[in-house]
Amino acid sequence: MEPPCCKTLHISLFFDGTGNNLNHDFFIANPKHPTNIARLFRATIGTGTAGGVPSDDQSKLFDDDAEGDGKYFKFYMPGVGTPFPEVNDPDYSTMGLVGAVKGEDRINWALLRIIDVLMFSATEKWLTTTESRRSLKEMSTSWNRLWFGGSHNRYEEFTRLLNGLAPKLMPMLIQPEPGKPKLTGIKLYVYGFSRGAAAARTLCAG
Repeated sequence: MEPPCCKTLHISLFFDGTGNNLNHDFFIANPKHPTNIARLFRATIGTGTAGGVPSDDQSKLFDDDAEGDGKYFKFYMPGVGTPFPEVNDPDYSTMGLVGAVKGEDRINWALLRIIDVLMFSATEKWLTTTESRRSLKEMSTSWNRLWFGGSHNRYEEFTRLLNGLAPKLMPMLIQPEPGKPKLTGIKLYVYGFSRGAAAARTLCAG
């Protein structure tokens, strides 16, 4: 059991499979047919966001902030070929189903959720969708600059955001304000199904 003076952040990332979408498979379809990834996401404790799910239904998927004591966070990325408006993927698409188009954006969106949790823990504010999309653009593969691939761009933008948070994170790591726990670590849990499993591996491999 973790002592009250310490705090470990638990971040769970869920990548659904090709053609699978929690919003459709759970909220719209009859009968409901969510994948095991979507079921596991729903069963996991924490607050966060579910990609592609309208704001009115988001609250049905998460615990109250106090439930996880500000330590547990979870994020769901819909499968390629299905709607994920947050990454400018508005509808079902053959290119997504066949060629995994917008797969890179899903990986980068998940990486930004790690920054999001750190920002929330340090400032009690989340990244806005506009801020996330701006970073998403910076992280993507630059076809007009072929020597700067996606991995380089991901590293550059992630590092820029992390460095920007450093002044607010350092006190949490060294000497928090009175009555606030010291941040001792982050535990990252990454799950994926089908092409979502490939996305999960890519994220973990850097």
